[in-house]
Amino acid sequence: MKDLFPNITVIAITGKIGSGKSEATNILKELGAHRIDCDEIVHSLYKPEALGTQKIETFFGKTLMDKNGGVDRKKLAKILYKREKKWTILNRLIHPLVAHELRTQLQRIKKGIVVIEIQIYNDRLFKPFIDELWTIETLEEIRKERLKQRGLTPEQIEIIGRQQTPPKSATRHITNNETEETLKITLKKILNSL
Repeated sequence: MKDLFPNITVIAITGKIGSGKSEATNILKELGAHRIDCDEIVHSLYKPEALGTQKIETFFGKTLMDKNGGVDRKKLAKILYKREKKWTILNRLIHPLVAHELRTQLQRIKKGIVVIEIQIYNDRLFKPFIDELWTIETLEEIRKERLKQRGLTPEQIEIIGRQQTPPKSATRHITNNETEETLKITLKKILNSL
């Protein structure tokens, strides 16, 4: 936001799993934007003794810890797939920590365009940091085919997809049904118009 970070333009990119969020943010990085990935922030929060790890151990138990004392993401994923309501608890624990770290990282960037990849968007927590919110949208059959190639089952795709509700506050909707080059042309045009 201009009042919080007056010398940078902050773009958040979200969308359902397999829509091409990472592809889009990587293209924008190639075009000169700073890139922040919220999933990488979560990875850091799940390290041994990190605040996210402490919260997960308190609420979910020691069985989710790996041998080094960090969060075992595979074990956590199994619980989330079996008991979908636990995803809501996890988001309430971790999303405020992600928002805090985002703010810290944005304060370090002095000027330019910053693109943030957000896997599960929370308007209340993330909106104060951003100037524009873009959603990447892809046809279901294309998205599901991409995810099958990643090894996800149809059930897992549905469960994750339910967590990623498209935000109503999006300022741009970007279609990603064709090639990476087509997406690059689209993003370059938008970037040049900012």
